[in-house]
Amino acid sequence: MRQLNEASGPQAAGAVQRLLEHWRSRGGELQYGTSASASCAPIIKVGGQSLYAIRFYAKSAEIPFGLLRKRKPFDDPALREELRQRLNDAPGVDIPVAKLELYPPIKNTQLANVAVSDVVVAALDWFMAVVTASDERAWDSP
Repeated sequence: MRQLNEASGPQAAGAVQRLLEHWRSRGGELQYGTSASASCAPIIKVGGQSLYAIRFYAKSAEIPFGLLRKRKPFDDPALREELRQRLNDAPGVDIPVAKLELYPPIKNTQLANVAVSDVVVAALDWFMAVVTASDERAWDSP
């Protein structure tokens, strides 16, 4: 949080902190990076692996479409596209279709805008619901 505060300012740091607190209140976990430039991802564990829809760094938040394309249920391009569209509903966020297999960023300073952070929170809630429903279907399969 210190690096985020220094690089992106207190409003962005507060917005990220509120987003992470919301994630944890819904039962999600946090995964912290170990390199000198800190990172944090709100994760959900499914079938022995961790999935995340966003990873926060000091200046930006990365959307890991490149990772998600290899992980169920987001190996389905339609689900990655829906996540992209949901994030693009945020004012000023414009992730092109061409980035659906890459790691496009969103500036943390954008999250200081309540309209943007509300859309990102809603997209993460949707992500958690999709992953949870997919995991439950896996248990129901013979």
